[in-house]
Amino acid sequence: ARMSFFIPVKASYLRFAHDAIHSIGLELVGDRTSAHWRMGYLLQNIMDQQEGGGDRWLFFAVVEQLNMGSDCIVETEERLEIAALTLRAAYAVKKESAFYPA
Repeated sequence: ARMSFFIPVKASYLRFAHDAIHSIGLELVGDRTSAHWRMGYLLQNIMDQQEGGGDRWLFFAVVEQLNMGSDCIVETEERLEIAALTLRAAYAVKKESAFYPA
């Protein structure tokens, strides 16, 4: 039997099979902020290569990871790009929201 470190929870979401695996992973990553920043850019590259820009959940994952790693960003232009992505994500969430003011 093949052992997996991850358990599929939903189509696009995995969780660690055990808390100890998660803890070891965090120790190996080291600085979590820079890990989020790197993950955001890796996911963004994947999204950019997909036809049509990838699915919306990938887009939200990119924005979330880049924002979680934003302390690593020193260039003003890069901060503005991430702010524009965040604004785009906010508009997308608002558009999909079932809540409308009375």
